[in-house]
Amino acid sequence: MTDDDRVTLREFMLVQLEAVEERFAQFIRYSEDRLSRTEKDLERRLEGMNEFRAQLEKQTRNFVTREYYETKHELIERRITELEKLRNVREGQLTMVVAMAGIGGALLVQVIHWLWK
Repeated sequence: MTDDDRVTLREFMLVQLEAVEERFAQFIRYSEDRLSRTEKDLERRLEGMNEFRAQLEKQTRNFVTREYYETKHELIERRITELEKLRNVREGQLTMVVAMAGIGGALLVQVIHWLWK
């Protein structure tokens, strides 16, 4: 080895420091790139969540409240009960009409039979 081939400690340390700085710069670029991609991915996900939230809010505006439902349900139940009562009355009336028609028919037959004798 000649004196020209020798490297001083200072020169060696400067070369090593430059190599460390370059690796650190590469690491910073890589980290910034990953951070940028992660931010974009997060923004995309948040946008999807915001769209979903907006859809839920729009959907819930059309929901019926429990109070409204219960009030209307009670009204419908009362109407059904009244209609059932009316149907029962009409069936009773119809039964009476049929019975009266049967009795009237039987009496008519008896009167005709009595008149023809």
